[in-house]
Amino acid sequence: MNLGGNLTIPDASLTKLDARLYCIAHVLRVRRLIVPRYQRSYAWGSEQINTFWEDLRSAILSPIPSYFLGTIVLSSESDAREGVIIDGQQRLATAALLIAVIRDQFKRAGDDSRAQALQSEFLTYRDLTCGTEGPRLTMNSDDAEFFSAYIVGDQQVQEPSGASKRRI
Repeated sequence: MNLGGNLTIPDASLTKLDARLYCIAHVLRVRRLIVPRYQRSYAWGSEQINTFWEDLRSAILSPIPSYFLGTIVLSSESDAREGVIIDGQQRLATAALLIAVIRDQFKRAGDDSRAQALQSEFLTYRDLTCGTEGPRLTMNSDDAEFFSAYIVGDQQVQEPSGASKRRI
């Protein structure tokens, strides 16, 4: 629709908004997720993480375990197997970190099959073109390498440098 001059509003039929209710496991399992460069680095501190944990704990202990994580906005700009995170990266990253901690606890307890199941279902994918394992969630360029080393789990994690890496 042309409103005169140089201002044109795209036809609403060209814009697709798809809202669905999914559990966090589905979001982490189905697609690789990418935090674009313009998004801030990991910023949650202990207060937000404690609130997240207490909310999850209350939901788990509830007679009807359910927890609304909040809205996550993804854009599929190029590849249907990848989603660009527009909103929700702090929650998704924190959930992935929690799953990685649970994975590590299974490893320490000698339960490698459960640890591997968490790893392959929610944390990593196998890139068949080069045969390597990569994170299902890729953070922005400031945090990507450090986050990936922890999530993939078989790489040496460097001492964190910078505020966002220390928070991770």
